[in-house]
Amino acid sequence: MACRVICDSKLLFPSYFKRLINDRYAPIRRITLTTLAEINYIDAIRELRNSLVDPHISVREVSRFYLNSVTEIDYANHYLDYLWSENTKSLATALIALGEVGGPEHVEILAEYTNQADIKIKRAALRGLSLLNFEQFLELFYIALQSDNNGLSVEGYRGLRKKAHLIDSNRLLNMLLKSPEIHVAKYVVRLFAVINKWDQLRCLLNALEIMRDSNIRVEIKAQLRKWISSFNRSVQAKPDAFKVEEVNKMLDRLAQDLGEKEVKKLKFLIR
Repeated sequence: MACRVICDSKLLFPSYFKRLINDRYAPIRRITLTTLAEINYIDAIRELRNSLVDPHISVREVSRFYLNSVTEIDYANHYLDYLWSENTKSLATALIALGEVGGPEHVEILAEYTNQADIKIKRAALRGLSLLNFEQFLELFYIALQSDNNGLSVEGYRGLRKKAHLIDSNRLLNMLLKSPEIHVAKYVVRLFAVINKWDQLRCLLNALEIMRDSNIRVEIKAQLRKWISSFNRSVQAKPDAFKVEEVNKMLDRLAQDLGEKEVKKLKFLIR
């Protein structure tokens, strides 16, 4: 790699430094920053501080790693300064980074920024929030999941996935019943993969009856096949609330979609 050759050269590195540290590719910025820090900590401090709000997490982590060796910085307060300043250029990155280094006292601050009109800021606030203990603000991720903006839906999905044990499976099914955007349905179905296995089966069968989009139906069927193949390894004892008769009726209605062989397997496993 040309970047590595330049960084290893005492003659070339100084003259190419500015170009490399501002390169569009994060790996190049990271290597350049690491090289500078290894050569001279003191000279690197300014660039390390600037890179605390680099768009890529790997560069931010390198900055924090080397700064820890030469100075004491309260990183949470450092990122809060960006939030309170009038310069909004690095606001989105600062919100994510605050989630990386923050604590319980920063949860409400990040939650407030999810009300911003700017989609980029809303996404960043949700991502930062998802890195902390955000259970009290779980509703924000349900709202984001249903957004007509794919980027916000992604953040809703990622956040809820981290709190799989708190997911309301019936609520997810209701989202599908409302005929949501295809991207919303896609993320809802993917969330089925992380919930309780018995709830997952019920939800997948319901979803297969509801959804007409071919790509989503393929994903549902793939999850059902995985449910069958991993049954003995991952499925806990059947809960009392699981309605076998109701599920059997769904399987009968879906026999043509699933195939007789798959239906028989599922009926045998839930008997």
